Amino acid sequence: MIYKFLNKSFLNIWYSRNIIFRIISILLLPLSIVYLLVFNIRAYFRKTHSFEVPIICIGNIVVGGSGKTSITLAIIKMLPEKKVVVLLKGYKGKLKGTIKVDKTKHSVIDTGDEALLYAKVGVTYICSDRKDAIDTIIKNEKPDIIILDDGLQDSSINKSKSIIAINGRRGFGNKFLLPSGPLRQNISSAINKDYIFLILGEDKTNISSKYNNRFFKAEIIGEIDGNNRDIVAFSGIGDNDGFFQTLENYRFNLIKKISFPDHYHFSENEIKAIVDDAIKDGHEIYTTAKDWVRIDDNYKDKIKQFPINLEIKDKEQFIETILK
Repeated sequence: MIYKFLNKSFLNIWYSRNIIFRIISILLLPLSIVYLLVFNIRAYFRKTHSFEVPIICIGNIVVGGSGKTSITLAIIKMLPEKKVVVLLKGYKGKLKGTIKVDKTKHSVIDTGDEALLYAKVGVTYICSDRKDAIDTIIKNEKPDIIILDDGLQDSSINKSKSIIAINGRRGFGNKFLLPSGPLRQNISSAINKDYIFLILGEDKTNISSKYNNRFFKAEIIGEIDGNNRDIVAFSGIGDNDGFFQTLENYRFNLIKKISFPDHYHFSENEIKAIVDDAIKDGHEIYTTAKDWVRIDDNYKDKIKQFPINLEIKDKEQFIETILK
């Protein structure tokens, strides 16, 4: 409960226009200065490693909820002629070291949720050390491309291309560094580099008009229509409200919306309560693909995934840009 409360509180501080949350954000600025100093010192003393295989990093400059997973899956599908290997840290997974993910053997407890989603469509590794893992992948897999999920702020890895995922609804929030704001690094440090910016959804904060960089845009496309059905929806991702809004855009009538923190490990009792309540009232239950893999197997047949695809505008130019 405390974790849920803190998660919601910080989202309000970072993205709300409420004057109270603005004041709290300003009071946290001294901690943001400490964060910036530590960030710069670590970057200065890190040795940068280069590799013979192109490394494409899918990252963001804010904490959570930008759509990295959807972008990575979309790029894999757009490069069928390439041997692509995905590498990530396996957030909240218990396995350490460099591990090739086996979707028939590993569970979400082992590797985290994102790794299992990637393993369904291509070769996927999780790691504790990115440099060692990249060396292993090059030796064992001989890939054409390695996609790095996250790691934008890891200066020890020289990336061929870096794609910045931007949540169109949230943008850069209050534009302050952690913990006063959601930024992992200064906006100027990203804008002034040769990054590729990809905005998911409508650009409601007008980011593309405020900066001179090249921005690509993408739209989340749902595969089913709700036909005004009454449903219960729950999720534990970086942008739960965005998921609920997508369901409503596809004509689902959300009787109940249940939010959990990003990458939340649902207890069996929590899922049972959601299922029992929905069944009692005769409602279907929907969640995201990322959340579905974290559900206890005993309840997966009672909960539906809402399938989506990411449609990148100017797709050919986008692919040309990341490959050149």
